[in-house]
Amino acid sequence: MSIPWTKEQAAQVEGAIEAWPIHSGQCERLAGEIVTVAKPLDGDAHRVRIEPIPGMGNFIVPAGEVEVMWDFHEYASVLEHAVDALTGSKGESEAQYRQARWLYPECLSFQRATDGANS
Repeated sequence: MSIPWTKEQAAQVEGAIEAWPIHSGQCERLAGEIVTVAKPLDGDAHRVRIEPIPGMGNFIVPAGEVEVMWDFHEYASVLEHAVDALTGSKGESEAQYRQARWLYPECLSFQRATDGANS
């Protein structure tokens, strides 16, 4: 099941992803924009911050063909789906996202972001 965006919402999310793609370093900004668009669908939409668990690594690394290392990453949690530049507007279940999108997911912390707007 994908997120039931309206055409306008899907276009807004895709536009934000285009403005802040994977290599932009603007995942927080993108996640915040997606949460803003998602609130009418999911009043509990929020940002999730991914970081290495202390003592288990220094960086997080997406699985697959994306060649980056980050200190952290944020995605939007919408109707129990992760939505970001890795998933596109359709998103994917958070359980699948956590296991399939990251190298060494057992070494990562996934926590609700609490540092400001759209958290």
